[in-house]
Amino acid sequence: MKRELAIVLVVTFVLVALLTAPLSTPYWWDDGAVYAPGAKWLVDHGWRAWPGVFPSDLSRGHTPLFYVMLAIAYRVAGAGPIAGHLVVFAFAWAALVLTYLLARHMFDWIAGAIAVALLVCVPLFQTMSSMALPEIAMTALTAASFYAFAKGRIGATAILGTVLVLVKEVGVACPLAIAGALFFEQPRNIKRVLVSLVPVAALAIFFAYQKHAEGWFVLPYHAGLFKEEHSLVDQLGRVARSVFVSDGRVVAVAAAIAIAAYKRFTFGDRKIVVALGLFTLMNLVFFAKMFFLERYVLPVHVGVVVLCGGALALDRVPGVAATFLAIAIAFARRSAGTDLASGETTFRYMHAVHAHQALFAKLGDGHVVLTDWPVTDELRFPYLGWVKTPTRCVHVEFEEDTVDRVIAVHGLGSYEKLQRKARERGFTLRERVEDGPAEIELWAP
Repeated sequence: MKRELAIVLVVTFVLVALLTAPLSTPYWWDDGAVYAPGAKWLVDHGWRAWPGVFPSDLSRGHTPLFYVMLAIAYRVAGAGPIAGHLVVFAFAWAALVLTYLLARHMFDWIAGAIAVALLVCVPLFQTMSSMALPEIAMTALTAASFYAFAKGRIGATAILGTVLVLVKEVGVACPLAIAGALFFEQPRNIKRVLVSLVPVAALAIFFAYQKHAEGWFVLPYHAGLFKEEHSLVDQLGRVARSVFVSDGRVVAVAAAIAIAAYKRFTFGDRKIVVALGLFTLMNLVFFAKMFFLERYVLPVHVGVVVLCGGALALDRVPGVAATFLAIAIAFARRSAGTDLASGETTFRYMHAVHAHQALFAKLGDGHVVLTDWPVTDELRFPYLGWVKTPTRCVHVEFEEDTVDRVIAVHGLGSYEKLQRKARERGFTLRERVEDGPAEIELWAP
């Protein structure tokens, strides 16, 4: 087992290193707008991460532990992309190792290998492992919680669950699912159920303090998103597709179901299967009602690939064939799509990263730039990794006579407005950088 674990540690480390973006990649979209600035604020303001002090436009009402982790990395390695991405890299590696250990414990090493392959090949896992966002940390901690639960270590499960909910509050579905499975299997063992609910109590204390300090339990914007009217059926379909269908996963899921039915597979320890099922169900229901991005349910993928791995390992030839087919489809979709907004589900956003970097290298120093977000932040804050010295920016909605450059990004809503404002100032197009579907322009006198 020691030699096997050593092999797993090395192989998963290599996979994460090969399949993620370089650690020096600038912070992009939400990691550049929320989490990196939040960590920088903590470093600059005495690590005061609690509600009422930590600005809510940075905390967004979330529990603060992930910000603190990034801030610690900044303090050790300096504020910048490498420090933050190292934190996420470590969690991505841990997520794969722990997924293997969970599948290995429930089934065998082949199931573990299949589970890891199905998780690491998904473009979403690779892109999230390249961004300083909390979902990869949540995925690792979710796998760790279920593994501790599978080993019967309820105290460790409670500790890991507490860390999970303090990284991001929606992680509470994991300890709730474990408590539900314990109660379902052992309804008279209330003590173990109560211990498993410690993370829920910790989260309740945080929310109570946030209510006292801020006047609300949950950020009003998030509460508004939960109340927004939309088709629950369509949204549930989106959530389910992201977990069971997208990027070739449907091949593995369908083959796993077929093999499990043929072999009359019971999936081993029932309490773990119940917990994983409850966890999946809670996420499906919650995000069918709530605003949804695919990364929000990345922790659910752990249970899906573990159970798929267990079923696919039963019949090696069709099981491994289905795994390889799912992997091939997933890798074919690493850069799929043309939407360069957040770019979370594939690496298409790297086209925009390369284009922006190339244009900024030609900008020069001492200019005042009229542009739009995210370019405003990219040029203002060197710690985001785009520039070495800050450039003064004016947002597109404002006017200032000192503006001597205009940068317009094709695909943003402000693109044509910025072009018009540049022409009104007598500017001409001096540089256009294209990289795949990404296009960015520099206008100057």
